Amino acid sequence: MKGAAVRWVAVLIVLGASSCAEREEAAVDCADFVVSPSQFLMEFAGRAGGVTEQEHTFICRGTIYGRAQVTFARMAQQQAASPAVMRYAEQTLGEQETMNRRLDRIAVQEDGVIPPDGLDAPHLAMRDHLARLSGDAFDRAYLENEVRDGQAAIADLQEELASGAEPILNKFVATALPLVEQRVQLAQSIIGQ
Repeated sequence: MKGAAVRWVAVLIVLGASSCAEREEAAVDCADFVVSPSQFLMEFAGRAGGVTEQEHTFICRGTIYGRAQVTFARMAQQQAASPAVMRYAEQTLGEQETMNRRLDRIAVQEDGVIPPDGLDAPHLAMRDHLARLSGDAFDRAYLENEVRDGQAAIADLQEELASGAEPILNKFVATALPLVEQRVQLAQSIIGQ
């Protein structure tokens, strides 16, 4: 009896330790996420031809960008040294959470697209990199990433605005583009201080 109790305690300790261990997140890959629009909509939404493959990819990339922005801004609230970086993170967090909710709603309700969960490999790597930094080193790495990520997002937004066919998604893009452009300019000005 005593031996069985010891084994159960050992099993519980192993299970508890394994549940507390850091879990490896699977990276999202928008190339894998995108299937033909007709196939996707027939499988998940029951209708065909609602969005183009370009829009599907845009939703995937926009979702990942938005989630990364929120993740990194929350990290900045804890790890940044500069009050300017903390204010930037707070502003980013507020704006981006609103944009994320809007994009998710448009994707699901209007276009029948279920946004991906998680981040892609580059954003997971940046999250892990930022997690090892603090103070001025964090501030610089965070802001430099904000500029790079923001410039990539601006290119995606401009492409979708120029050639996207989905009116509600285009309205979202027209609203999001100036916010992302302002955020990139603000990050650049803080870097320059």
